[in-house]
Amino acid sequence: QNGQTTYFASDIAYHRHKLARGFDRIIDVWGADHHGYIPRMTAAVVAGGVLFALRAAARAMKLSQMKSDFVSNVSHELRTPLASIRVFGELLRLGKAETPEKVRVYGEYIETESRRLTQLINNILDLARIESGRKTYELAPADLEEVVRETLRTFRPSLEQAGFRLGWQPPTAPLPAIALDTSAVGQSLANLLDNAVKYSGISRDIDVGV
Repeated sequence: QNGQTTYFASDIAYHRHKLARGFDRIIDVWGADHHGYIPRMTAAVVAGGVLFALRAAARAMKLSQMKSDFVSNVSHELRTPLASIRVFGELLRLGKAETPEKVRVYGEYIETESRRLTQLINNILDLARIESGRKTYELAPADLEEVVRETLRTFRPSLEQAGFRLGWQPPTAPLPAIALDTSAVGQSLANLLDNAVKYSGISRDIDVGV
């Protein structure tokens, strides 16, 4: 698919260049033959329309490729929490949690991975709302520090399991309540954490502060 997309994009660019040169030639010929203003304007309008259509087609193909990449990435991301939920659920079913502490740990993993799964689904739904112009934010007074703490609590087990150290630097003084969409803020922080994991290189330290 990537190869096909690259071919179409280069094909459009090639024909756009050829058409631009061709229409320049048409304008010159019409101007030389007719010595008139209308033929030049007609050719210019036709050339502009075709070039605009080609640019729109190229942009549409680029957006289509971005959507395809997004769906591919999300499909991969969905497998991780689903696999974790299945594994820890099987461990509980088989009685591998022999102590209350293990039951608590397994339950915590299932809870955090289900929250992460919900976050990924919300990302997909938000993309659809943004494209259709129906994305809205529900602002209400909330504690930003608590929103950040809750998001970090959700992601900490999976990050530590992947070998990352998640550091938290709370504010030095209590923060006043502010109007915000807690779901949107939590989702933004979750996306930042995902990016930190993907692009951290050899570093395994993630620090979050408010």
